[in-house]
Amino acid sequence: MSITLTSLYEILPKKCDSKADLWQSHFVTLKDVLTKNGFEKLTSSSQQQNGHPGQDEVVTECYCHHKNGRTILVTCCKDSMMLDLNERTQPSRLSEYNECAEQLQTDLYKALRDYNINRVPTIRRGEKIWQYSECGDGRIAENNFTELLFDKTSEYQRVTIGYTKTYGKILLLDWVENLAESDDSYTTSLCGIDRGVTYQDKSVLILGGGDGAALHCLRKLNPRMITMIEIDEMVLNACRTHLRSCCGDSLDKYEGENYKIIVGDCIKYLEEYAREGRKFDYVISDITDVPIETNEKNNQEIKESWLSGAGWKFFKQVFNYSLKLVETDGIIMTHITASLNVDGIKRFEVGINNLDEEVDYEMFDEFVPSFCEKWMFCHIKKRTAQK
Repeated sequence: MSITLTSLYEILPKKCDSKADLWQSHFVTLKDVLTKNGFEKLTSSSQQQNGHPGQDEVVTECYCHHKNGRTILVTCCKDSMMLDLNERTQPSRLSEYNECAEQLQTDLYKALRDYNINRVPTIRRGEKIWQYSECGDGRIAENNFTELLFDKTSEYQRVTIGYTKTYGKILLLDWVENLAESDDSYTTSLCGIDRGVTYQDKSVLILGGGDGAALHCLRKLNPRMITMIEIDEMVLNACRTHLRSCCGDSLDKYEGENYKIIVGDCIKYLEEYAREGRKFDYVISDITDVPIETNEKNNQEIKESWLSGAGWKFFKQVFNYSLKLVETDGIIMTHITASLNVDGIKRFEVGINNLDEEVDYEMFDEFVPSFCEKWMFCHIKKRTAQK
């Protein structure tokens, strides 16, 4: 199986100079470096930005290596030069490609001393396992998957469990990291264990949590009863087999001495429990990330758009029913989004402040290894409980 390898370079002046004109003064030097490394020009084109000739001209040229077929796309304008080095090759030649990419960076540095030569590490495409994901603030995170242990699509989502050298086994839902063997911090933060929440003789309702990690963690803390509602049985089955370091034996049976697992839609059961007048000391929402809407221009538009969105309507149902089910001094615990996702956090707060009951809440973050970033969590209490 062939894969595509890509390295991205940027060439920027070390000193900002409005009179600098890279492609006029140093494009020839760049061409000499490419020729030295075995590349020959195939095509060239130029265009004027905003209809202004001369200083706003952008030149694009394509080069190909005369032996191995590597290509370089060069984009040069007044104040920067960008290079994309690509090769379609076998995975076994990754080291050889990296040597070439590093040598090109070294040669560029020697030839263009007055410029910073930066290179993005090699991006690999076409592998059996996609290695990349997006952090909450748009940064790229790279995993090092070596094996897919489970990969099927249920009626709700794609369910994947892979093995990585860094984080161990990871559960991904629609290729979004949900939990890895390295992520104890996620479970303990979600359940408030490091924030003084005690579970001795308490009743707990877990919404979602199909990886079984929260259930398994809380069973050890002697709660009176744990009820867990997970909509996707495929997640339960996959984690029972491949993620036992997180769920232990907690998913082997759907009912035990002090716990019960229900496969179904949590909204249906929340409605039912509310009608029955059931109460829980804690409700833990581990359903999914808070949905985020974009393009709002001000706080009022953020509020109106968020509160009218289908995503918030679902979470509003979850939180409003949870307020009915939780004891007066109980706690609703949930995860939110990445701590750097400022807009997402703002929308969450707008929503929480517009529930059917007034609440007080505390937000905090914790680093989750497989997410490659800090994640936000929230504890919500009825305001009457604070008086």
